[in-house]
Amino acid sequence: MNMNTTHLAHDLFLLMLNLAQFKSRERILDVFLGAMNDLHPGLSFEFLADEAGRESGELKVATAGVSPPSILPKGREVGPLSSPRTEASGSLLRGGEGLEVGSSQAEKSEGSDPDTSVITIATTQYTFGWIVVQGDQSELQQEFLMLVRNAVRMLALILENLTQAQLLAEEKLKAEEIVQERTAKLVAANKQLKREMTRRERIEAEREALIQELEAKNAELEQFTYTVSHDLKSPLVTVSGFLALLQKDVARGNLEQIQSDIMHITDATKKMRQLLDELLALSRIGRMINPPEPAPMVALTRDAVDMLAGQLELQGIQVKIAENLPVVYGDRVRLRQVLQNLISNAVKFMGDQPNPYIEMGVREGDNGPILYVRDNGIGIDPRYHQKIFGLFEKLDPATEGCGAGLAIAKRIVEAHGGRIWVESEGQGLGSTFCFTLPERSTPLKKEQ
Repeated sequence: MNMNTTHLAHDLFLLMLNLAQFKSRERILDVFLGAMNDLHPGLSFEFLADEAGRESGELKVATAGVSPPSILPKGREVGPLSSPRTEASGSLLRGGEGLEVGSSQAEKSEGSDPDTSVITIATTQYTFGWIVVQGDQSELQQEFLMLVRNAVRMLALILENLTQAQLLAEEKLKAEEIVQERTAKLVAANKQLKREMTRRERIEAEREALIQELEAKNAELEQFTYTVSHDLKSPLVTVSGFLALLQKDVARGNLEQIQSDIMHITDATKKMRQLLDELLALSRIGRMINPPEPAPMVALTRDAVDMLAGQLELQGIQVKIAENLPVVYGDRVRLRQVLQNLISNAVKFMGDQPNPYIEMGVREGDNGPILYVRDNGIGIDPRYHQKIFGLFEKLDPATEGCGAGLAIAKRIVEAHGGRIWVESEGQGLGSTFCFTLPERSTPLKKEQ
């Protein structure tokens, strides 16, 4: 290998390194052909594509199996870049004689120009096209032909690597799109599953709550039936007994005893009427509800105090109303009845306190404000904190009323979506009745 061939081999090597950096097959071929034309000014190197490639104007990659085109006569225009596929690998076709370059056999093109040669750009997997060499090639040396052959082989390998990289990128992109599509479907299915699970859990929770509510209603109904039958029977027994005595006293002409019998019968009928009125009021709670509206608790408390002013003044009870009571949402008439019943209950069980007082206030709870009515009366034993809210439950039979006030207050509060309870450490330590109410618009419960 002489000095010129050595320099040429070095230049071709650097050229191959430079071509390996490009990301476009068209760019690689343009640079390669330009370099080859510069290295051998006496020859013309052009790229030849198959007929389809010339029509499409694109460089297309094909696998082996396509025959090379006929040798173009001198002066014929070479079409745009493209790439058919062939089994030839680095073969050099020259003029009217076949000259094998590499392992493949040369193919002879009849009627071709003796100054025109064709070199196939191919690997074992792909055919990228042909390089047409035109010019006087009679003095070409074998060393130069070997360099050209090796350069074309390296060019084919560079194009193959780029093609595989592009195919790999396309496959990766398709795989990513498939993964994204399937991921989106899985996410959507997962959301749908979560919504379905949430819906079923909500339905199950509602069913359990309904069962518990029905069980509580059944227990309350049983207690109600027993209480009504017992408490209504008492005045009837009284009336029946005194009617028998009245009959005897009339027969005897005992006017004084007759008056006493009539008085007891009248009291019993009043008691029975009071029981019936309380039962009627209790039955209406949750069914005949006034339109809900904003209800300022300060104003409602003052109204309730005014309605009980006579009892409060009679016992000298001081009433303190906090100015920061909230505005709740509900049936104003029923809510005022709750306050009136709680304050009346505090008055009834104040006892003989020297400085009796009742306080209406509010404190912050975990789920919102807690309203309360606090007194310094006789207090309630913790054993009876639940019992006092039962219908017709009276811890002291000697007190006025029939024991329905707290039951009515409880029913009204619960119909508004709240709850009520009592706090008291025992006898002589006063009581605090606490309850919660909604601060915004919420549908009131309607009991059947």
